[in-house]
Amino acid sequence: MRNRVMIVLAAVGFAAGSAFSAPRPEMVRVKPIQAPAGPGEAGKRAAAVIEGRSGSQLTGEAVFVQRGDSVSLEMKLENAPPGTHAVHLHEKGDCSAPDAMSAGPHWNPTGQAHGKWGHSPFHRGDIGNIEVGPDGKGSTTLLAASWSVGGKPETDVLGRSVVVHASADDFVTQPTGNAGGRIGCGVVRLSQQPGGAAEVAPDQETRAEVPALNAFHEVIFPLWHEAWPAKNVGMMRDLLPKVQEHVRLVREAELPGILRDRKGDWDRGVKALVETAERYAKAAASGDDKALIDAVEDLHSRFEGLVRVVRPATKELDAYHVELYRVYHKLMPAKDVEGVRAASEEMVKRCGALAAAPVPKRLASREAELRAELKDLCAATERLREVARGSDVDAVSAAVEAVHAQYQKAEKLFE
Repeated sequence: MRNRVMIVLAAVGFAAGSAFSAPRPEMVRVKPIQAPAGPGEAGKRAAAVIEGRSGSQLTGEAVFVQRGDSVSLEMKLENAPPGTHAVHLHEKGDCSAPDAMSAGPHWNPTGQAHGKWGHSPFHRGDIGNIEVGPDGKGSTTLLAASWSVGGKPETDVLGRSVVVHASADDFVTQPTGNAGGRIGCGVVRLSQQPGGAAEVAPDQETRAEVPALNAFHEVIFPLWHEAWPAKNVGMMRDLLPKVQEHVRLVREAELPGILRDRKGDWDRGVKALVETAERYAKAAASGDDKALIDAVEDLHSRFEGLVRVVRPATKELDAYHVELYRVYHKLMPAKDVEGVRAASEEMVKRCGALAAAPVPKRLASREAELRAELKDLCAATERLREVARGSDVDAVSAAVEAVHAQYQKAEKLFE
């Protein structure tokens, strides 16, 4: 996709002590809006391909998806200057100027003062900051109830510009947050339009993530890292509406196809999350501070449990599973032996990478067993490659089933 990078607004990882160990950019905190932003067509997608301005070589993309009454944003940058950079939606869909000043001011249809998302007042375009690492990469996510894709003019993100700034947003200085020059810009367009980016977006069905769960981190982070350590029950009560909104979104979320085998665990985890949120609300209403503090601790535990259901154990396992999913659920049911043949070549490569990858430290006690199962998986995969070079559909189907069964055995050891 040339130097385009999906601004897949997946969470980059959690702060120390949470479920993910990778560094995580500061996430904007979502403030639920009581009135729906719509009408937006569910599933409708838009994207902005971001290119460097003001001499920057950064690249990236932002993807907007209508999800009920809200819009999810997934964004990632590459080749950007390391550090913290403000990201805003600007009023005009025009990135033609070398310094991106053609994009106009922040998008602010409600005439509010500039601020921090979720902390009134703030502009509707005040997305927040994105943290870029030493490798020039950064990503962030947002779920916004005040946006739509193709809805009312005052909520519609189409025709706006995503602008990346040279400096961080201080959330105070008017009207720009003292964010500095504009070093990246991309116009938000419907994905099916020329210049849209649907053709470079990864297949949502094979991405092991649930955007609503990613967005839940916006309220879990302040609860667990600010309110709970300080036993700040006032803050816990203030955050209850956000908790309830995010629990609703998680409850309504659908798992992508690649996670279909985990639906039972997901449903049980969601049920526990909903029950814990109900306990949280009762404790907040009753004035029982100890019960409230305990409920917040349990809510964090339930959230991390769902993260473990969704999160791939390793990137190598996930890469192999993506290809196996396509073979098992798409190509083989269609009796596409030629497709399976081509895919099996890639699966052999990915299995080799999986077998050679370091075993996560938490699994060190079962490393020998795990490596034995992975060896068997790679042998079954190589067998599939050999069988797929022929034209016997039944034999290929049996080989695919054998690989799938062995994969499930190996995957169990990663839990």
